[in-house]
Amino acid sequence: MNLVYAFCLFCFAQCLAWLQIFSDYVPAFKRVHWLLIVATVGTSAGIGFRFATKAVMAYSGDAWTARIMAFAAGQIAFALLTWFFIGQGIDRRTALALFFTLCAVLCKIL
Repeated sequence: MNLVYAFCLFCFAQCLAWLQIFSDYVPAFKRVHWLLIVATVGTSAGIGFRFATKAVMAYSGDAWTARIMAFAAGQIAFALLTWFFIGQGIDRRTALALFFTLCAVLCKIL
């Protein structure tokens, strides 16, 4: 497995984690009890994190690579989902933080 696969899994898991935490702001989840969302979506996110971490460790053997990739995926997922569901755009400071996140990932994997 490669790092692109792992990063995609991290992005998927981070999106699920965002949906779990901010489920009150997702129209489709408003009618579902929060405990059911935590149990299903949270468990799925945990599984995604586990397999993504396993893929990174198999590729590089470095836990820090997995951590930085998960952080970057979380930053990207948070920015996009918060914009889409809550309407909070990406301002100049957030864009700069996302740029630095990209730099951190590139420094670690290159």
